[in-house]
Amino acid sequence: MLNPVSVLLIVDVQNDFITGSLALKHCPAGEDGEEVVPIIQDLLSRNLFSIVGYTFDWHPPNHCSFIDNVSLYPLHSSSPVQNAENAKVFDVVIYDKTPLIDQVLWPRHCQMDSWGAELHKEVKVLTVFVYGNFFMRSFVVFQHQ
Repeated sequence: MLNPVSVLLIVDVQNDFITGSLALKHCPAGEDGEEVVPIIQDLLSRNLFSIVGYTFDWHPPNHCSFIDNVSLYPLHSSSPVQNAENAKVFDVVIYDKTPLIDQVLWPRHCQMDSWGAELHKEVKVLTVFVYGNFFMRSFVVFQHQ
């Protein structure tokens, strides 16, 4: 017999995406990330879920997605941007690694141990489990390794 469980997955409700360097309200959709916080709090207060999971965007200072770090890594000859000085936010570069890494460039955000990487102050966390390869561009919460 199966014992079904219900799961609430709270994805990247971090300061940099709410009011920081990559705030959703400054992105093309123009959404206010702050609006999701009371909804999350309401869902948590009802104890409707067997499991509550949280994901975090969590980058080391030298992360390859940061626009100000492009010059730290060699660009492949097939990269659309060939000079770090010409790179702009949202450009895609191809780093000369094995395998090649195609990377969208972002402003510095959710840097490890920074205010921007912290969950919004009103989102309550019960347990934290850290997992991932912090150099690679990946969404490890959805990836089986």
